[in-house]
Amino acid sequence: DQLIVVCESGLQVWFNQTDENETRPSKVNFQIGGIDTSTKVSANTGSKSWKNVWSYKSASPIKHVTYSNDGCLFATASQNDRLVKIWYRTEDSSPIVSFTSTYLPHPRAVTYISWRQTSQFFAEGTVANCLLTCCKDNICRIWCETMQQDESAIYVSDPTMVRTRRNKQNECLNKSIQLLHKL
Repeated sequence: DQLIVVCESGLQVWFNQTDENETRPSKVNFQIGGIDTSTKVSANTGSKSWKNVWSYKSASPIKHVTYSNDGCLFATASQNDRLVKIWYRTEDSSPIVSFTSTYLPHPRAVTYISWRQTSQFFAEGTVANCLLTCCKDNICRIWCETMQQDESAIYVSDPTMVRTRRNKQNECLNKSIQLLHKL
């Protein structure tokens, strides 16, 4: 189990340290203090404990945070921010938990973010993660995850900017044919 905590201008990822042989508790209770800064978030999970495994300090207060359905990605946007950050875990096999992000630019401040909901009946990895974002220009945008298995899977708005492997092979073939005609 993992949990993202947003506090002031920071993000924290917590993992539940449970023995795989133990049964999960039926519920987890969180208590959040109001003005009292000495009150800490605590989980009533019996002998189980939560461990802070990653922290990030943001330049401005984070206003929006949401997990993708598969739990592999999460998105954040700060207050009055034009950039949505999509976070993903790096080096899955490493014992040290680390996340990196990529940006989704917007022309005005972001007002809403939400991942597409998928059915529990789809096999994991068969449906791409899609994020809906809205900003103060009153336009909603849909951003979909693409898998870069090879260069032909790259999508850009200007097709003249893309040179796929197939295009390179065709160029080489055309040059060879032109050389044959000259001979």
